[in-house]
Amino acid sequence: MKKIVLPLFFLSAIILCSCHENSAKTAERERSVSVRGSGQVVLEPDSVTIVFSVTSESWDVNTATQDAANRMAAVLKAFSDNGVKENDVSTFDYKIQQQIAYTAEKKRYRNYTVKNKVRVVLNDVTLAGKLIDAAVAAGANELTSLSYNVKDDTEAVKQARMLAVKQAEDTAQMLAGATGAKLGKILTINEYSSGMPYMESASLKVNRMNIAAEPQFEETSLPAGTKIVSVQVDCVYELE
Repeated sequence: MKKIVLPLFFLSAIILCSCHENSAKTAERERSVSVRGSGQVVLEPDSVTIVFSVTSESWDVNTATQDAANRMAAVLKAFSDNGVKENDVSTFDYKIQQQIAYTAEKKRYRNYTVKNKVRVVLNDVTLAGKLIDAAVAAGANELTSLSYNVKDDTEAVKQARMLAVKQAEDTAQMLAGATGAKLGKILTINEYSSGMPYMESASLKVNRMNIAAEPQFEETSLPAGTKIVSVQVDCVYELE
């Protein structure tokens, strides 16, 4: 049987050609363009959540507890009188604590503090100011938080996604055309949505008493602002 012996330089040429061909195929396969697109949809809030607090202090815990209970009962009645449904009111927190002051000699026990917090959800954002005024007049002495919300932003998120993808595709088309390439299929896509609603122009304005012969109060003004639903996508397109 005859043995076939190839010169070393010939074998090297075959290997080099094979590597060059594989590199060319890899480079061709890796021709791509990465782009980013964003989409935003602006919504008007359709609900507002307010947390009110009633705080009472006294040396006697029973006195503080009873005073807080009486105040909260009046606040709840004010809610009802202003059209708030019972199911839209819930207890947020309730605490009874004794204040303690520490000195170099000993600790001193002071007043008991009773704090009762309730959360109210209004489906009419225009009533927020009126309800705050009524609650304060009834005995609420702290507004813990206020936030405007959109009950269902599902369609807005879908629309923001479409806008983001469209912007990314338009950018990819422009870049491909500028380099003489043709845009191919999409290879990867990653989405980043805004985690928290961004409220624009929302502010709290409490109008002070007008100085006149007979004092008058203006209703608390609470512009609802807008919620921006934002979606961002990172896309990789193949270049042909």
